[in-house]
Parts: sequence; structure tokens; C-alpha cells
Amino acid sequence: MSAPRTADDLYRLVARQIEDFQPEILYVTDPILFDSRFLRTLSWQPRFIVGWRAASIPQGIDWTSFDLMLSSDEGCRHRALELGARAALPFRAGFPKFLADAVADQPKQWDVVFSGQGSVEHLERLRALIAVARASDQGRNFSFGCFLANANPAMLPEELRAHLQPEVWGMDMLRTLRSGRIVLNAHIDLVTHRAQNMRLFEATGAGSLLLTEESEALGALFEPGVEVATYRDHADLLQKIRHYLDHPDEREAVARRGQERCLRDHGMATYAREFDRLIREGLSRRGTISGVRAPSVTIVNSFENFGGAAQAANRLHRALRADGVDSRMLVRDRSSDDASVVQAAAADPAAREGFVARFRDRLGPSGALRLRPERGYFSLDVAERGASLLAALNDPAKTPSDLINLHWVADFLDWELFFQAGNTTRPVVWTLHDMRPFTGGCHYAFECDGFASACGRCPNINGDDGRAADPADPTHRMVERQRALLDRWGGHLHLVTPSHWLAGEAARSRVLAGRPVSVIPNSVDIQTFRALPKAEARSRLGLPPDGRLLVFVAHDLMEPRKGYAHVRQALPALSGGPSTRLLTVGKGRPPADSPIPHMHLNGTDSAETLNLAYAAADLLVLPTLQDNLPNTVLEAFASGTPVAGYAVGGVPEHVLPDRTGALVPTGDAAALGGLLRRLIEAPEHLARLGVEARRHAEREFAPTVQARRYRELFTDILAIRGNQGASCSAP
Repeated sequence: MSAPRTADDLYRLVARQIEDFQPEILYVTDPILFDSRFLRTLSWQPRFIVGWRAASIPQGIDWTSFDLMLSSDEGCRHRALELGARAALPFRAGFPKFLADAVADQPKQWDVVFSGQGSVEHLERLRALIAVARASDQGRNFSFGCFLANANPAMLPEELRAHLQPEVWGMDMLRTLRSGRIVLNAHIDLVTHRAQNMRLFEATGAGSLLLTEESEALGALFEPGVEVATYRDHADLLQKIRHYLDHPDEREAVARRGQERCLRDHGMATYAREFDRLIREGLSRRGTISGVRAPSVTIVNSFENFGGAAQAANRLHRALRADGVDSRMLVRDRSSDDASVVQAAAADPAAREGFVARFRDRLGPSGALRLRPERGYFSLDVAERGASLLAALNDPAKTPSDLINLHWVADFLDWELFFQAGNTTRPVVWTLHDMRPFTGGCHYAFECDGFASACGRCPNINGDDGRAADPADPTHRMVERQRALLDRWGGHLHLVTPSHWLAGEAARSRVLAGRPVSVIPNSVDIQTFRALPKAEARSRLGLPPDGRLLVFVAHDLMEPRKGYAHVRQALPALSGGPSTRLLTVGKGRPPADSPIPHMHLNGTDSAETLNLAYAAADLLVLPTLQDNLPNTVLEAFASGTPVAGYAVGGVPEHVLPDRTGALVPTGDAAALGGLLRRLIEAPEHLARLGVEARRHAEREFAPTVQARRYRELFTDILAIRGNQGASCSAP
């Protein structure tokens, strides 16, 4: 075919090539130009589609056709999953030895050289280049060649324009890098870890000294100060340039060791083997090698990301997709443009009328609920969007799946509609995040065990003790109706709980007793939540560097169940001890009467900020009065921070004495205060607890661990029912 002249010509040319060659594996290195909208137009569909991206991603990109997206940038990998890729894994491109040989005869011409782009996505890079240009012009006696591409010279200061050279590519670029005694590197602004661009390998592979930004991640590739040079800021950058120009023997030794390391550990052959491994594992997950297709699942949750249960469900969704499971998420309220997340339609007028009628029926003769806010959230077993949820599940275009995985579905799932007799085609796995699926309305029952019989005279509504059932009580009516619906439904229902405590409560409930249950803890992204030096974390948050720091985290700080009042009662015990501060993180602000210095961060939406808060602290205080297994425990552990709190719910299953933290009896604020005092007086012990907490998170809460456990459960359920491979239209 003739060379393309327009974008349409290019698309036709590439489509023709793919359709003629008919590859089983398609590797797309420009998934922006050739995203899923292009791939769906092909008459030939490869068995496995891989993409690569390590730069900005425009709005409106669709990657739902990609089985695997590779990237050296963690942010791109997260974004890939949001855009619909089934998996996203780290990968870097290698450097071939033949390129090093090809430029070995290039003489040195520049003291400092840079070759790369200078767009609006490289502002920090441009600032560094300007600093070097100014230093070169101020009698520092070194030459500077700046081979800048995609930059508008008119927008650059005169100091930098004076050093601009024509842009270079391919072998010309490698010869340019070889021509520099020092090669400067500065990453694109969007990346989170400054140790991932190609210049790391091109400069060292060509045999020049690389001078790049300091980064924790760099040590996994090259040894700073031995194989490459690093700088902290512009002042340090200029000092390092002067040092290595004044010490040529040291400079050449570092360059030589850097080239040896690059060709040995980052050569093309090494990365080709890694690429081969990733493709083979991806094919295996997709079932194209073993012949057994991975199960597909629809995860149902009221919210996409709002609240702890939504975050837990979303983390599972991402983990399953990364493991090769075709997971879709169906929500009532969507908060992103993730192509794998489907929002149920708003209720139509007829459905709304039916909802109102059933809602009134739930209330019974009293016609009202007299709730006690201190006992937490309460919800009925009817929802205005219940019909919309069912319609989305019955639409193969939206949720084509073998199995339905319910999560926190309050005010979204209508029991009467969902558990209709005859809706038994697809098995249902219900992951419980609290007690609501087996109570008469309360999400946590506290001291009441009415759910074990039939509820009634609910203390959450009218203050009674709940021991004697009242047929007119809404909670009694709900429990009896829910049990009858499940009995008539006849479908397969399997329970999952993140803690053994919640599994035990469900097993003794009237509604769910006798149902099979598996215990699978939730997951946390152990790459995003990671142990950081406390001094660094505190500095980045603007916190004082000295003294002890306690952190209290909750989505809603003033929710009574989370126990901030107990923190307040425990803190006086710290008087007279080591200097200690309290950091609170969450919605709302606690009263400003803390007996120790108190700082506050509003909201828990930013994972990076949360990680910094946990890592900055010596201890997470967890005085929750009833809980399953809070995300805060998982996040603190992954950040290398131990936990001290009440021995309630599923917390004692992971907060282990003298290993990952310490606990006291629930509600004993005085004992909690004494525990906090003992722990902050033993900093070395706290540090050891933090190390073991991180190890525990890696063993129990890693996304790969959770995905494997759920995948095995889904596969077993489908195999038992004989439904493997059958995508059906009804729940």
C-alpha cells in the first residue's frame, strides 16, 4: 500500500497489515493513536493485545480491549486499569549492546549535554536546564549542549536559547549522549518515581556519566554514586557538575561501571526474556494456554470509591483485572471515567412509585423510624434504584459475567426484586463489609444479638433491649421477609467476609445461617502504601520533625462508632512522657480541646497523603467500638506503622501482640491511655512492630494474594455448578 498521507490513511494501512498478518499477539506501542476504538474495527481479533505507555494519557482514551498494559510509571499503570485494561504491569525497555558498540568511537565534545523533549509536560526539566545554562554563562568554565526537541524557543529565556542545538533522534541522539562528559537527566513531570525513563539506559549504555535526580527507586537499577551520579536540587546539580568535571578519573570510573551495569542487567536480551515471561503469564491467565477461561465477574457496590467498603470493593476489582479476570464494577454512584465501571440508570417514575409503596410497607403501622444516630447507619431492604440494578445485570452488553459479587449495596439492592424466585442462573457471592445483610436494618448491632433470632423491639429504633420480638416492629418484619425471600429464591449464595469475627456473626444469624462462607481479607495497594522515612514523610506534610506522633484516621472523624471520644479520654495519660502530637485525618474536624498538640488533615481521598500520614506516625490509634477489619489497619501496616486500639471485631485477627501492635479491652479508655504511654516510651520496640506490620501486609493484604483467593473461589463455585464459560443474563 502507498505511504499514508492522512490520519485515515494511516489507520487503513495499519488495519490492513494486522488483518493480513493475523497475529495471535498484538503489541501496540502507541495505544493513544490505536486505542480500543481502532482495535474493535479490525476484522481479525488477536488472542492477546498488549500496550505500552509511560507518558500523559489524554481524556477519552479507551483501553478495554487491552489484555495487558505495560508501563515503567506507576501512575500510568493505575490509569490503565481505570481505562479498562485487564491488567497493568511494570516493564522497562532494554538497551542493546550493538548500540553501545556502534557509538564507542564517538569523541567527547561537551562538558554537559542534554538530549530530550522540552514540552509543557517537562517544566521541572526546563527549570534544571535553565539553571545549568546560567551557570555555564557565569564563568563556571564548562560547555553545555542542549539538544531540545518539541520546544518553542520563543518561550524560553535567552540564557537557555544561547545553548540550544538541533534536536537529534536515533543513532544521532546516542552519539550526542556519548559526546558528553556528563549527561543530564530530568524526568517528565507526571511520573511519581524519578527512575524510569529511557535516558537512564541510553546514557549509561552509551558510556557517559549519567547525572539524574535522587530517587528511592533508582537503587534497584543503578548504585548511586558508584554507577551513576545523582542530585537533590538545582544547587546540588551545579555542585555535582563542577565536582565531576574537576575529577575526570572518578567521572570515567563511574561511567564505566554504569555502562557495565546497564549492559549486564538492563540489556535487550534480559528485557526480551522478561517480556516473554509477561506475555506467557498473561496468556495463561486468559486461559489461552491452559484451555480454561478465567471467570468473569460483576462486582456490585453502591458507590465506586466513597467510603471504606467502596474502596475495598474497588481494590478487589483492580486486583482481579490485574490477575486476568474479566471484572466489571456496577455502581449506583460513579466517580471516575473508568471504562470498566458501569453506573445503573436513574429510576423511572413507575419504579419510583413501587419503591415508595414498599418503603411504606417496611415502616409498618408506626409509619416512622426513630433512629439513634450514636448507634450508626440504618437502612431498609428496599432501594429506589433496585430495578435499575437488576436491569444492568440483565444487560449482557453492560455486565457479561459468569458470576455476581455483591459488596456494600445499601440503598441500591432491593431484596424483593433481586431475590425473585427463578433468578437462579448465575451464582452470587456476597462479600459482607458489615452486619446489614443479616440484620433488621442496623449495620452494626453492638451489644444486641436480636439478629440471631428474629430482631424486633430494636434498640436502634426505639431503645428497647431487642430480646422479645414484636411482629409490628420493622426490624422483625425485615428479618422474616429476607429469610423467606432467600428460602424461595433457590439460587447459589456464597458469603465472603474479611474477618472470622464477621463470618461467625453471619453464621449465627437467622437470615444467613447455613450458607457457605469463606474468609478472605481485603487488600491494600502495597506499592502506593509503603514504608517511608519518618523525617521525609513529616517534611512533605509540613509536620514538626521531632517527638512522637500518633495518627487517628476515619472517613468521618465524628462518627461515634470510630471512637474519637475514646482517643480524647486516653490522651491525658501521655502527660509527662515523651513529647507527643496527635494527627487526625478525615472528614470534619474534632473539637480543639486535645490535651496534646493536635494537627488535622481534611479528607481521606488522596492515597498519597494518607500514606504520608501513616508513615509519618509512630502509631495508629484505633479505638473503634465495633468493626469488621478497617481499611485503616491495612493501610497503616502497609505504610510500616503498627496499631494500638480496642480488641473488637476482626481487629485482633491481625493486630497481634508484640508483632504488629497491641490491644486492650473494648471501651476501656484508661487502659488505652496506659498502652499508648508504654508504646511511645519504647521507640525501638515500635520500630520493630512497624517492620513486622509491613511484612504482614505483604503476606496477607497484597492485591495479588486477594485476587488469587477470590479467583480460586469463583472458579470452584462455577466448576461445582457446571457454569464455567456460560455468561448468562439473569442473576
